[in-house]
Amino acid sequence: MRARVSDLSLRTLQRACATDHHATAALWRAEERAGLRDPARTRLAARLGDPAARLLYPEEAEVDWGVWQHRRDAIAAAAVLLGPTLPAAVAADWAGRVLPAWEAAHPGDERPRLAIEAARAWVACPCDEHRAAACAARDAAAAARDAAAAAAAASDAAAAAAAASHAAAAAAASHAAYYAASAAYDAAAAAYAASAAYCAASYAAYAANTATADAASDAASSAEREWQRRRLAAYLIDADTGPCVLR
Repeated sequence: MRARVSDLSLRTLQRACATDHHATAALWRAEERAGLRDPARTRLAARLGDPAARLLYPEEAEVDWGVWQHRRDAIAAAAVLLGPTLPAAVAADWAGRVLPAWEAAHPGDERPRLAIEAARAWVACPCDEHRAAACAARDAAAAARDAAAAAAAASDAAAAAAAASHAAAAAAASHAAYYAASAAYDAAAAAYAASAAYCAASYAAYAANTATADAASDAASSAEREWQRRRLAAYLIDADTGPCVLR
């Protein structure tokens, strides 16, 4: 039986939520009891590390986002709760975060950006026309990715020959661009194959890793994976979560 919760009580809790995870947890508990929030979504958000959700469900084991199978299972579970467009939505966000790595190396080449935008268009209106457009954008991003792979190989060879720091930096930038294009490719591919989202997360983390100096690369990759995990949690917490703005 659903508990009766007054509108005034809910508004009071909502006002307290801005900076207080405990107040947020109290609001969500009240909403769950009133039948206004699906506990399954909050439980999955707890597994994804959301602080307020973990206060409600501390017994939920946290997802290790660095483990491919854990990432796959979390995305699949979220898609069951939120619908089949969810994988493409988060994949586009993840790819968009590392898009600057591509555009810094290939200014004026918008193929990865257009792939991300095509994925988001399909999320907004999952019709056959938008799926076909995403497929075309994916193919264009694949061509960009393949060209970037060749450029990265050439940069590696140049770095090995030169043994200079600037050559190594150029090689790292080339690899980051390749991974960013790969993430964009998988974001568009997720419009018709949800499993592509799993790869988008990996490639985005690789891009963050290779775009950063060696001493900080592991930290950058870990930070990117943590952002990815919390971004998925955001969709579970708020049904009105919108796409990240492309930089």
